[in-house]
Amino acid sequence: MRKTLLLLLIFFSACKSTDYRVLSKKSRTSHSRSQTTAPKPSRAVKSAESKLREEIASKAKEYIGIPYNYGGKTPKAGFDCSGFSNYIYNLAGVQTSGSSSQLSILGKKRSDNSIKKGDLAFFGTGDKVSHVAIVLDKSKETFKVIHATSSKGVVISNVYQSQYWKDRFLYGRDIISENGYGTYTMVN
Repeated sequence: MRKTLLLLLIFFSACKSTDYRVLSKKSRTSHSRSQTTAPKPSRAVKSAESKLREEIASKAKEYIGIPYNYGGKTPKAGFDCSGFSNYIYNLAGVQTSGSSSQLSILGKKRSDNSIKKGDLAFFGTGDKVSHVAIVLDKSKETFKVIHATSSKGVVISNVYQSQYWKDRFLYGRDIISENGYGTYTMVN
């Protein structure tokens, strides 16, 4: 038993990046409860996330007017909704792929009250996702998204001013925060 403890002590003391502590039964309980709360991101991390969200929105606007093409994944070929969203996120260094329904399971789910610029917004009927867009602006009065529509190609829509999109909005997904708070850079 002493040899095992000595070996563990030597092993753990050699690993400086890990903070292992011997806890009494009483302190173990309180310590484990305190670990369930995730640390708050620093200002620099929040700033990097905000910058990435701005860059995604800005870059997406450069493709307004690109025609719709079912299955399209590039500006040259044209975009469908998921092709456009994946293209913009991949430019930002956030690796995504798949259809709108496949994208709808990534990251953290958000209601329209907590959705932010740069999040993905999902549309459909019932619980079936059939369309995805990138959020550009969200306030009490405005819910602007950019997306590839079959009728007009890449456009900006205000969900609150369109009964069609308003009736079909399901939820948003935050895949930026889940990936390290914006440690990515836009690819030219």
